[in-house]
This record gives sequence, C-alpha cells and structure tokens, in this order.
Amino acid sequence: MPKSIAAFILSILIYAAVAGCPRGAGVPLPDRADISAMAVTQWVRNTRHMPDFDVPEDCWDEILAALSPAEYERFPKKWEILGQLQIETKSGGTWCVGLYRTDDAVGAFSSGPTFEDRRYYRGGNSKRLAQALEKAAAESEKPKGQATKPGKNGRIGSGGADLTGHRKDG
Repeated sequence: MPKSIAAFILSILIYAAVAGCPRGAGVPLPDRADISAMAVTQWVRNTRHMPDFDVPEDCWDEILAALSPAEYERFPKKWEILGQLQIETKSGGTWCVGLYRTDDAVGAFSSGPTFEDRRYYRGGNSKRLAQALEKAAAESEKPKGQATKPGKNGRIGSGGADLTGHRKDG
C-alpha cells in the first residue's frame, strides 16, 4: 500500500508541474506583420538612463531576432533591467516587453499585453539585443531624410524626448 500512495503522490506532482505550464508560451511577442510601431523607454546604457526613442521600422526585425527563440521561464531570476520595449499592433493593441541584462549569452525578457499580464522568457541573445538597441537609437537620432525607414511620428504614449534631450511632442 505505501508504494501505491507514493506513486499516487508522484503522479499528482508531475501533473501539477505539467498543468502549471502556460499554454501558448512559445509565442511571447506579436507577429512582425501585426506591428505598427515600437518605442524604447526606460533604457539603461552603461548605468546611464537614456531618453526614450521611437524604433525606426528598419530596426524592428533585428530587435525581434535578438529576442528569439525564447522559452517560457517558470522561475525568473532578478535580472538587471535593460529597458522597456513598447509595441503597438495594427489592431490597436499594445505589448509591454521588459528587457533584461543577464550574465550569460542567453537573453531574458518579459512580455504581455499589459504589465500585469506579462510572462517571463529566456532566449535570444543579450549581446545582439544590446547591439540592436544601439543601432535603433542611432537611427532614431538621424533627421528624417537620412534614415532609410523612419519610425512613426511620436512615441507610443505621450511625452518624452529623443536621444538629444529635445522634446518629441512639441
């Protein structure tokens, strides 16, 4: 009888572990074709807080690639915050993506339609993400005629400044 009780308890623990995994955890970001705008906020570069900026459209693929492939992280660590990526979809929805710096090459981020609904993921490449953010920041500084495909006018949300410290909203 004790063996059957142990087997029963073990099967309950295994079921609880598997049932606790979120469904659809393999798709942490909107499809590229559904994105209408991207902005980086609360970006920290070399311990300095940088101004918010719109991500030019020609930089979107590089940023998304640096975040994939990704897997759901059931027990996230206390990673260092790199910044926030705000994504607006063509249907009018938004995605809040927390970007984190890790001690290894594999990146980490949180993602969801709202801050409260976010889930944590491990994946992509931390170094490639940092490089993609640097490139996007540099591209966003260029006058409109110099960028190959400038981002939308104005960041997602309101207020803020470009990387030179000038207000973008007026």
